[in-house]
Amino acid sequence: MKKILFLLAFTGWAIALLVHILSIFEIYFSDTFPIEDWLFPGLFVVWIATIFYLKSEKELKSENAIANNEDNYFSPMFDNIPNWLRVLAIFSFIYSPINFFMTANGYTPEIDNGQFILMEKSTFIKTLTKLEYIHYKANEVRLSTGHLLAFYGISSAFLYRNMKMGLKGYT
Repeated sequence: MKKILFLLAFTGWAIALLVHILSIFEIYFSDTFPIEDWLFPGLFVVWIATIFYLKSEKELKSENAIANNEDNYFSPMFDNIPNWLRVLAIFSFIYSPINFFMTANGYTPEIDNGQFILMEKSTFIKTLTKLEYIHYKANEVRLSTGHLLAFYGISSAFLYRNMKMGLKGYT
């Protein structure tokens, strides 16, 4: 089960990265196949498993820290994680807020009576061409997949560690 959860988390990260890169190049297919919508339920599965793992790790760390009189609780969290996975998790975590500030504009592209329009909350902004509509829709996908990268990346790292160390927390 631990290996399946890790593979689910890593696969989710890889798919989110692919969709994210495609959206940067304004390749948008979510109207016909909204793959990023399928990634959210998987995220809850792996994130809940990660929380259970971190909870058990926190309990273990507290006992070890008290016994060893340690002050640093966070450095062992990245022990037994390969460097490439550590970099993936940290990069994804740092990239997520950068991506948010680069892509969050408050605009929502919509189709109303066969016309492409741009809305801000419920206020009409302008009529869009099909290329502009695709640009704004790809921007929405990039915004959501940027966050998915962070959560799937962190889950991948800690679920890998749990899989390799065999800690209790969930089976």
